[in-house]
Amino acid sequence: MPRKKRVLEANRVYHVYNRRTDRQLLFPSASAYDEFLDLLEDGRRRYCIRICAYCPLATHWHQAIWVRDGGGACDVSNYLRRLSSSHAIRFRLASGTRGNGHVYQDRFKSPVVGSEWHYLTLVRYIEANPLEAGLVRRAEEWRWSSLAERLTGGRRILEDGPVPLPSDWVEIVNARVPSEDAAGTDVRHGGRRSGRGGTEVPAAVPAAIIRADP
Repeated sequence: MPRKKRVLEANRVYHVYNRRTDRQLLFPSASAYDEFLDLLEDGRRRYCIRICAYCPLATHWHQAIWVRDGGGACDVSNYLRRLSSSHAIRFRLASGTRGNGHVYQDRFKSPVVGSEWHYLTLVRYIEANPLEAGLVRRAEEWRWSSLAERLTGGRRILEDGPVPLPSDWVEIVNARVPSEDAAGTDVRHGGRRSGRGGTEVPAAVPAAIIRADP
């Protein structure tokens, strides 16, 4: 049976992600991360797409993409197709594993973002991934993420999203997310202060996005 055609809508934000087959390493070295970001930067220029957040990790990557009006949906589809194929080819050449089957487990996933809170929680989830994985002490120390770019400007991948980020965004990303918090405060208002001096970010419905590892 043929695959269902994927349809992206203009002026919507999508959480786009994919991972390596069988959860194997997708980025085995620092240079592999650097080359992947080179592909993102090239794709943003080539297709004029809006990447609002991104983060590659050892076995997978995430992006938040805001589709432009007009031909934006086609541009995003072409960008993701080129990104996946180009990265897979580079991966096989670098690892000497040409002919060993698919690099990615499937086509990229692209659930749509449904609200402003959903958007901000998604961006926080993407940028906090290295922190949640225990790879860094603070999220901005992961130099291959959009949070690092926000602070250093070292790459030219990011574009502003549809919702402005709070002024204390870095602290929100680095905040503890308590599993017992069932309601919380909207992240748009900066969260609420915890008794330990940190900013707590709401769990509630977006907890599946903040904490899940697809």
